[in-house]
Amino acid sequence: DQSNVLIDLAKSYNNTNNKQLALRHIDSALVPAKKVGNLNGEMLAYEVLSDIYKADGSTEKSFEYYKMHSQLKDSLFTAERDRRILELNVLFELEKKNRNLASLQLKVAEEKKQKTIAVITGCFSLILLFFSIYYIRLKAKHAIQNEKLAQLENYKQTQEIELKNRELMSSHLHQLQKKELLENINDNIVCLSREGNLRG
Repeated sequence: DQSNVLIDLAKSYNNTNNKQLALRHIDSALVPAKKVGNLNGEMLAYEVLSDIYKADGSTEKSFEYYKMHSQLKDSLFTAERDRRILELNVLFELEKKNRNLASLQLKVAEEKKQKTIAVITGCFSLILLFFSIYYIRLKAKHAIQNEKLAQLENYKQTQEIELKNRELMSSHLHQLQKKELLENINDNIVCLSREGNLRG
């Protein structure tokens, strides 16, 4: 920075008791410092001016520039303090927003997780319900089929029993007819035998 270089030169000239060159360089430093708003450069220039006039014995001017130096120093301190406070406030607000954002993201993630669990649970419940209905229908179908098979088996057994009963009745009837025939034949033989005996 040009102002700082000129201020350093002014200090050097003041240390060698060359007041005129020191003042010329300080004036040259103050003009660009004021122009660009370099308060730190102005503050340092006023401090050097105070030292120059103090060394020269001009205590009034020295005190005047020292007051200007002190005022700028206080202003710079206040500005730096305000800047630091503002910076800390901005950092605090940023951190607060980051915490809120993190909390919101966590909440969204938790809600998404709960929704996912609910969807999975719902799908599982539907699948379970479907298989339960399918199993009940299948069981009912098997029960109906088993009942039909049992009815068919009963019908077959009934038919077989009726067939056997008819066969037994037929056999018994045949036996009775055979017995009756044999009895008739036997009676005829006895009759014939008696008739033969009577003739003889």
